[in-house]
Amino acid sequence: MVKQIISSLGNNALALVMSINLGKSEDINVQAGKRINDLKIAIYGNNGTSSMVHDAYLMRVTPHDFCEMITVFASVTLMPKLKLARLVSDDGSTEIPFSLPSYDKQDVVTCFSPVYVYEQWQNFLLAVHVYKKFGAFMHIYLISCITSIFKLMQRYETAGYLRIQPWNRVNFPHVPPHVVDPFVGIEFQNQAAAHTDCLLRYKEAAQFVMFLDLDNIIIPRIAPTYVEEFQRLTMEKPRIAYLVYDQESYAFVAPRKGRAFSVESMLNSLRYTREKSTISRVIADTRHVNYTWIYPNSYSIGSDYYKVTENTITHLDVIKWRNHHKYQQQSMYLNSAEPLISAENVIEIEQDFLTMVDQHGVSDLLPELPERYHYTNNLSKCLNDNYYRHLKHGNVGKIRCPGPQVCEFPKLPNVMCVHVNATHVVMVKTSPITFYFSTNPYFTTDIGCRPQ
Repeated sequence: MVKQIISSLGNNALALVMSINLGKSEDINVQAGKRINDLKIAIYGNNGTSSMVHDAYLMRVTPHDFCEMITVFASVTLMPKLKLARLVSDDGSTEIPFSLPSYDKQDVVTCFSPVYVYEQWQNFLLAVHVYKKFGAFMHIYLISCITSIFKLMQRYETAGYLRIQPWNRVNFPHVPPHVVDPFVGIEFQNQAAAHTDCLLRYKEAAQFVMFLDLDNIIIPRIAPTYVEEFQRLTMEKPRIAYLVYDQESYAFVAPRKGRAFSVESMLNSLRYTREKSTISRVIADTRHVNYTWIYPNSYSIGSDYYKVTENTITHLDVIKWRNHHKYQQQSMYLNSAEPLISAENVIEIEQDFLTMVDQHGVSDLLPELPERYHYTNNLSKCLNDNYYRHLKHGNVGKIRCPGPQVCEFPKLPNVMCVHVNATHVVMVKTSPITFYFSTNPYFTTDIGCRPQ
């Protein structure tokens, strides 16, 4: 559960994001963006000199019924300089830990879906420099990854390119799985909650927030930077809540060895596969969106979304392994004769990478990066067989709750990984809702890579 005080929701507002088990309740059929009928919570606030209790209705974020648990959102207006918030139940109350949003101005922030068993360091290096070049700060929700890649991410975090946020699993201590099993019953490691958390975290700081995966990049086509492209697309379209970009598949060449990596060569090797994708991603205008999923399903009343035809997302889809091969020829946008990215921009991005290598210690980490995938190919096939294939062909009835729980991960004791962990608080049952949360998230090498 993530809590933030957000002024753009109203003065002295407290926003709450929760994963909730609705069981077999008829409320499971409520559409995303709609209020869950008669399901409200009471929030107590205290600033040391005064106190109040206000009700907040729960709004559904998760747009489908594939999973037992869904993400819900609520907001309530309390008082200035809030010091204490509590969820009030019929038979007690529970303190709600909350945090303030970021006020460090960023034109654009890219929020990435929760990352687990991550080992595609080539994609990460390309993405981090492309997003930096065109004006986006990266926020990564991390569950687990290869240890050497974690060190690489930390180096970029220190240099100001990104923030790593530990994304701990939902857990209910001492609640038996037959009552609720959040690992099995929650979508993509709580993806909707992560996106909404990220939106709230940067709602005061950024004009636009992108919701993508680490194998997605956007290269602006109608303006020099992200913020200028998004502003042009929304300029004459009042109350646009989302920009929707289609995702197009590209093949690329990358080396197995870190010392052989070049952002310039990888960018120049990109080739459109001509395989039409049915997947889209969204960019939110922070003025008009308070909660979100990865698709445009829950925008504010009176708002709308715009399906972008002027540009697409470059999906780093098909990797071809090849060491010591430098690509000079430019990549083309889709199957056109227009370049995907200018030669000048490619040179500047490569120079930025070389600066990180030479001046920020990345050169010491490159030899440690993995030379093969241990999990990626099996995970991709598993999710395609169990989710994306059915989604593409409209076989919705065959879809199980999507995420790593439908896949098997090999036990690889020699593969060193970091994994998030936290302290899960044991709670006394209260009615009608028992509120659980975790504290003190951290990364450890004792768990391994596999999702828990």
